[in-house]
Amino acid sequence: MWSTILFDLDGTLTDPKEGITKAVAIALEHFGIHEDPDRLTHFIGPPLDESFPEFYGFSQEQVDAATELFRDYYTRQGWRENIPYPGAAELLRDLKAAGRTTMIATSKPEGMAVQILEHFGMAPYLDRICGAPLDKQEGARKANVIRSALPFVPQGPVVMVGDRRHDVAGARETGLPCIGVLYGYGSREELERAAADVTEEIELQMGEIGRLIYATHTGTPSDSGDVQNILEYVDSLYEQLEGHEAELKRMRGLLLCACCGAENEGDWVYCRSCGQPLERT
Repeated sequence: MWSTILFDLDGTLTDPKEGITKAVAIALEHFGIHEDPDRLTHFIGPPLDESFPEFYGFSQEQVDAATELFRDYYTRQGWRENIPYPGAAELLRDLKAAGRTTMIATSKPEGMAVQILEHFGMAPYLDRICGAPLDKQEGARKANVIRSALPFVPQGPVVMVGDRRHDVAGARETGLPCIGVLYGYGSREELERAAADVTEEIELQMGEIGRLIYATHTGTPSDSGDVQNILEYVDSLYEQLEGHEAELKRMRGLLLCACCGAENEGDWVYCRSCGQPLERT
């Protein structure tokens, strides 16, 4: 069994959609770009200095201005618009009670992560909260955030848990296995692409939630016990979320793309796989 679990924050323990997408939309308005916040969920997870250039071709000067506008809204209001995922606090509590070390490794500024986790009552169940340093873009890379956390990890097996390709890539770069959760903002296709060369992959259905948890190893498993470790940990996630199927389904309906058949979150307008408009019935 894993002795230390590093959790991502956005899309893994809390749903930050409203605050983040509003803040991004406000920043884009400054540059004459008008976007529906519901179409900006791809900003959830990666650092802003990666997303603004990737999706809008911003220069460094524009990135700096947009980041300042984003933070102005998010620090005043957006952070309060997070919604803890059902069962998240209970999961952390029970892992702590079972003697596990629980930590946060997020690309969100560390001070803001602490504020959010304290506000929602999760901080007491965490041994360490590690985030990005303010105004140090390289420090927000997931691999560097994980590296900042590792000196505080006691001896024993460690796993990263997150919902985006950046979590998988950061874990792989630092030599850790990664469990990807699909109730957040990363698609099945995204996680598969990020872990294309893994040697073990286990796929489990979480009851009626309609979500899959992927457990992937970044290298050859050292022994057959590695697979059992994954199964035991996924079982613990299932037990914590088992009583919350209805609420999760309400928060995150799935839409199947009529064009390619890919699964999409219920609040998406265009298919994240092929880009075609999604039909709602």
